[in-house]
Amino acid sequence: MGNTIPSQPTKLQLLNIAISFAILTSLVYPPIKMIFYALVEHAVFKSIPAYQQHLAHGFLNHWVPATLAYLVLVVTPLGTWLKASRTVNWLLFIANVIVILYTVARILASTVQGGGFSYLVISYSVVTALPAILLIVFSFARIIILSIRFRSAGTGEETSTVNRAVNGHDWVLVTIASAIPTMFGAYVGYGDGSPFREARASAPVFEEMCKGAGDKVYSKKNGAKGILFNPDAGALYTDIKDGVSRSRGGGIIANGLMYRYKIQFIEIAKHSSSPQGDTSVTYYRKKSGDLKKYPIELPASEYGVFTKTITGKREKSIGITGKRTEIIDLHTQEVVASSVYFVSRSDWRFCGYAPNGTYSTDAFISRSLNLKPIKK
Repeated sequence: MGNTIPSQPTKLQLLNIAISFAILTSLVYPPIKMIFYALVEHAVFKSIPAYQQHLAHGFLNHWVPATLAYLVLVVTPLGTWLKASRTVNWLLFIANVIVILYTVARILASTVQGGGFSYLVISYSVVTALPAILLIVFSFARIIILSIRFRSAGTGEETSTVNRAVNGHDWVLVTIASAIPTMFGAYVGYGDGSPFREARASAPVFEEMCKGAGDKVYSKKNGAKGILFNPDAGALYTDIKDGVSRSRGGGIIANGLMYRYKIQFIEIAKHSSSPQGDTSVTYYRKKSGDLKKYPIELPASEYGVFTKTITGKREKSIGITGKRTEIIDLHTQEVVASSVYFVSRSDWRFCGYAPNGTYSTDAFISRSLNLKPIKK
């Protein structure tokens, strides 16, 4: 019979096709994973161990869609409508095995700390998973072409006599079908702005920068009469577990500190630039119990809180942001305390001093200056 095309695919062949279909949908638009992320916060999922994440992705992206696709092919006429030669079935089987082995390798590699083995497995995807996916795309295009031809020929019998030569239109279809996932995969994996490229690039840089994160108190203080904020801004990261923050925020903090702690007044520095590029600083003062702010020429605060970004364009390009907040004795210009933290945008990893899973700028200030709360 040679490379014949059976009129009725076997259950094993339908399972083979269903697995290939699940692999393709996992690359383009995995519906089950999208539903899962709609119900579970992404940061929460990122906080579990890496191997558990890969196992969950394998279940959500491959096993569930493959099972659903197999059931559809078995209980609907679609399974009998599909036509595939023995060669195509074998190509799909080989491609499926390669992708499954690659997935297993990713899971096993993720159990090794440091990320080195995971990066090694990902690096070899160009000669393992990617060719297998292209093979699946080509095979699916061939299945669609043969199914349409058999439908047009009006025959459902097992035959090898139908002209199966690939004509020009077939090659155009195969080229388009192969090019779309190839370009998508190339962009997702290696293109500018790619989240995977960003994550791969940021991981070692983030780990190295985190060595300098944390709080340091150089001089113990006992309260403050006045505090200068430059700028009046703070950060808040909560529910930090296994180095991943589930919630983040921030905003002005000077007023809140004055209303909660025994501070006589606060002063805020406002910066403005002229069209010529000159920068001027204006100072405002607020007293406890007074909602108004008054312009002043020079600050009279004992301490100044200065926050600045310590990451540059290189770190920003791979999604890493770092901040340093310093409390300075304005009389002696000595650093009283400093707080440094870093955040990775790719997976919202956080490193810094976060007691009880929470980092906040105002908590750092109140701890460092030993501010006394207002009794209510």
